[in-house]
Amino acid sequence: MTISAIIFDLDGTLLDSMPVWNGLGCRFLQERDIEPEADLQDKLFSLSLQQGAEYLRQTYRLSETPAQILAGFDRMVQDSYLHRLPLKPGISELLPALQNRRLTQLIASASQLSWIEAALGRTGVRGYFPAIYTCPDMRLAKDDPRFFQAILRERGLSPDQTLVVEDALYAIRTARAAGLPTAAFFDAASETQWPQICQTADFAYRSPLELLTCPLLPAA
Repeated sequence: MTISAIIFDLDGTLLDSMPVWNGLGCRFLQERDIEPEADLQDKLFSLSLQQGAEYLRQTYRLSETPAQILAGFDRMVQDSYLHRLPLKPGISELLPALQNRRLTQLIASASQLSWIEAALGRTGVRGYFPAIYTCPDMRLAKDDPRFFQAILRERGLSPDQTLVVEDALYAIRTARAAGLPTAAFFDAASETQWPQICQTADFAYRSPLELLTCPLLPAA
């Protein structure tokens, strides 16, 4: 089996953006003078954005709908995408190396498309990705295998020839449930889950450039 396409996550995988998201639920509640539970961040970390919004709504009896909560999250983080967030170390070297191996590179993210476009354009790597897929646009969360299956259908890709690269345990599980091989990139935000991530993903790399050694990729 040789991979012909790679579906990359964005946050924590290509973009060093997880510090912006850490503690977001707590800050959202504190803006409303609500004291969050001590372990709220740990609980939200294992959830998708949609699940986290629903958790906040139910647990704290918020009047806002999940969609309104997500819009509040958006407002709190968008400036960082537009102006500050850097690529993770090694990504600017990894992407052209994969392109030289004639691999199709795609992005599948829970973030807003406009932010992704801005961050990738600002960091000079937008041209490596012929398509970007987002949960808001597809109306599917990354905890639903149909998210990845829909990308495969649209691109005419075979599951066993498409590698999903992620940093989040729940999304790795989703990709595997959809029948795709998976590789994990280490991110400090998920350090406590790293042993479990290593057990779940087909491959796990602390440095993005280690992906070039993946036995599923075509030779250089």
